[in-house]
This record gives sequence, C-alpha cells and structure tokens, in this order.
Amino acid sequence: MESYNCEATSVDVVHNWLTQEARIDGKWILLVDIRGNVAFQKSHVKFAVNLRLSTLLLRRILRGTAAVENFCPDTIKYVVEYRKQLDCCVVLYDESSTRQHPHKDVLLYAEMLQPSTANKILYIDGGFEEFHKRYSHHCEGTGILPVTPSMLGRNMKKLNLLCKHERGDTTDVSRPPTQILPFLYIGNNQNAADKLLLKQLGVTAILNVSNSTPPDHEGSFDYKQISVLDNHQADLLSHLNSAIEFIDSVKNKDGCILVHCMAGISRSATVCIAFLMKYMDWDLQKTFKFLKAKRSCVDPNLGFMGQLVAFQRQLHTNPPSSEHNAHQKSEINFPPSNEQTKTSSDSNI
Repeated sequence: MESYNCEATSVDVVHNWLTQEARIDGKWILLVDIRGNVAFQKSHVKFAVNLRLSTLLLRRILRGTAAVENFCPDTIKYVVEYRKQLDCCVVLYDESSTRQHPHKDVLLYAEMLQPSTANKILYIDGGFEEFHKRYSHHCEGTGILPVTPSMLGRNMKKLNLLCKHERGDTTDVSRPPTQILPFLYIGNNQNAADKLLLKQLGVTAILNVSNSTPPDHEGSFDYKQISVLDNHQADLLSHLNSAIEFIDSVKNKDGCILVHCMAGISRSATVCIAFLMKYMDWDLQKTFKFLKAKRSCVDPNLGFMGQLVAFQRQLHTNPPSSEHNAHQKSEINFPPSNEQTKTSSDSNI
C-alpha cells in the first residue's frame, strides 16, 4: 500500500545499511522512530531518532491549524537539517506496521515530513517488532533519549555530563531538606509531612510538585500543588512561571518555603532551577552546578532538562529588568554550599 509518496522497505535493507553502510537509491538513510518515548527508551534500532506527536496534533498540523515547529522544533529541525546536508532518505518505523496494513500514524508522519524532501518516505515492513525479532543485536536501549547538542541547545552536552552523577537512593526518605536560599528549601514527600521539622526550619509555605496526597496541615502553611509525574512526557514547563510566582510571593511576605516532590531529586529540582535562573539571571549550566553543590542528589530527568533549556530561551526573549535582578540579588544572602563549608573547615585545621 502506498500513500503520500510513502512505501514499505524490508528489515534486510535497513540491516544492510547498518552493517555495510549501504544506501537506498544512492542516498543515505535517516531512521525515525515514531513510537512513544517509553518504548523508544526500552529498545530501538541503532542510530534512530525519536519523533512522537499525538494523532490529534498530527491531524491539526496536516490541516494547517497548528505548526509543527511549535511542538517539537528541535527534533524537526534536526531531521530536516540532517536530510538536507546528506540528501538522505527518511525511513520511519512504528511497532508493527506491515506493507499490507500500515498504521495510520505511519502515513500521517510521512505526509507531515514529505514537503521538506523530494525523496520518497519509506517505512519498515513489520516495524520494530520484525526488526528486533531478526536483528536484535542491532538494537539498543540506553534509558535516555539520543539527544544531540543541536536538538536541545549548545549547553546540553555539558549538562548531560553534569547529570551523570548518581541520582542517589530515591527510597532514602530520611534525607533532610536542603536550604538553597535563606527563604527556600528543597526536600522530599516525608519532609513535607513532618510538621514539627517544618516549624523548626521556619517554613511558612509548601509547594508540592507531585501527584501525592497533600499532608494534613490545614491552616498551618500556605499551600500550592502542581500535579505532574516524573517522566519524559510530563509537562512541567507550562507550570514554571506560576511556581516561580508562588515562591516569590512567599519571599515578599518574609516567609520561607519548602519545594518538594516524592524524592526531592527531579521535579522539585526543576522548579528550583527555574526560579534561580529567572531571579538571579543565571544560565542553566551555572544554576545546575549551584544546586548540585547544595544537594548532590538533584537530577532532573532529561525531559525536564529539555524544558529548562526551553525556559532559558523564553527568559532570553523576555528577560527580567536589570533593576529587578539587582534588587533580587542584593536581598539574598546565600547560605554556604557544602563545598564552601568544607573548604572553610579545612582552613581552620
């Protein structure tokens, strides 16, 4: 079955390209995995790039009521630029589409990508399921998306290296809250439930960045919850400004806030990084290093790191005024980081 200048190709052709650098009609090929991120992370064909949109959004793009660049600009840019540079042929694959029964998503993606290339769009006959069955040794599962610096900003390669520290034991609920600024703590779900501890720290407000049930502290603290899961598909970017405004409102009332998620590692760290980026006028790399020095276990998932890159771009488009930043910085006396404390102690020996 052919549609939108799209046709099936065999797993053998793709295998030959992987092993012998063979070409299709004299052209290099670009493998595009259109399955969900979870399936992609578990296992995918080597050298494939992941591109996934909802069927509803695909249809809106094809009708012209939505622009694809607004939803996945970095991946689309990567695919288009790669294809132009090498005049390559795009080969899509889903889980199990066959020549006789291609899934509708294969045809929709082919139609979406077709205008940017004169080459025919191909898809693997039998999809990933057939390829993995016959050539599993040419599949890989990295646990993270195969992101390149061109896809998520120039600093992402450095950030990836920074993120390679151990996440820490996410089951270690005994880890205490960490003071980032005089009015800002980061912690986990158990910290948020310990009313006595919060009172001892002077906490007056709680920001819960998880879908966990709020503790029974009615009337004791100002409270805000952002219900979001800790996975690569979760959208935290659209909530960052409201979270920052809540933190800032606590600060302006001379209060103190605990930002927490389940483990105090990914979601809450993302919010704290965004706050520091906006109000300290720091770039993402500097902010990440600062927070890492305070709390070594912080490690936003790669999806949230990508959203922080996007947030950084938003800040560059609409930066806070220099007077506002100067006022913010002048009001903040930074508590020493773990490394600074250690250095000070060593100098007294």
